[in-house]
Amino acid sequence: MGQEIDSRIADLVEALSLYGITNASCEGHSNSGGHQHPWVNFNPGEIYPQRLMRLLEKFNQISPIQWKVREQPGGFTTILPSTYEEKFHCCPTPSIKSLYSDARPDIRPEELEELQSSAEALALFLKDWGSH
Repeated sequence: MGQEIDSRIADLVEALSLYGITNASCEGHSNSGGHQHPWVNFNPGEIYPQRLMRLLEKFNQISPIQWKVREQPGGFTTILPSTYEEKFHCCPTPSIKSLYSDARPDIRPEELEELQSSAEALALFLKDWGSH
């Protein structure tokens, strides 16, 4: 708590706050030992999961980058681009260790840019539907 939110994920964190409380996020970083994709964590009891899932389904129908909600160890849930998982095989099992596997290839900067732009598009979509 109290840390700055990465600029390329800030809009999605703000949009998800319309549906509940977020507790961690990252815009993704190329060539790093951490997460190479954008993601936001939240506690599932703090969000309206059915509405969010319906909105994600609608967004995924119009977006080339697919997003999904994934339960993680420790009782939290992550929203992340499933396109990333499929291409880079970062998360074959829901364990923290698999997120930092040395076997995965580095994401190219242009691929990260595409995922970050998709996070921003998802944020706009959620904000628009959240105002209805």
